[in-house]
Amino acid sequence: MQSTFNISFLIRKARGSKENRTIYVRINVNGKRAEFSSQQSIHEKHWDSKKCFPKGTTIELKRICNHLDRLKFNLSEIYREHIIQNPSISSKDIKNLFLGNGPTEDNYRIKQ
Repeated sequence: MQSTFNISFLIRKARGSKENRTIYVRINVNGKRAEFSSQQSIHEKHWDSKKCFPKGTTIELKRICNHLDRLKFNLSEIYREHIIQNPSISSKDIKNLFLGNGPTEDNYRIKQ
């Protein structure tokens, strides 16, 4: 059975801010999803809603883009490494492994 896997980003209104939005990571595996905060925030005008990614060329926006790219890469690596051993791996399993809450001692969280 072939598994479907996708990682996307979305923004939600940040608490206490009218203009800034928190960037969330959404992991989809076989139609089931899990979400968590990327710990990054962005002004709404710098978010490309079609690409679901920041737009702009400032140093801060490039830093956020790089962070999101690393997140996506690390999550993809977790999926690739674990799908062979466990074909029924879920989006929540991938999220927990990334955040260090999984059954293994591997912690893939990006060090800032």
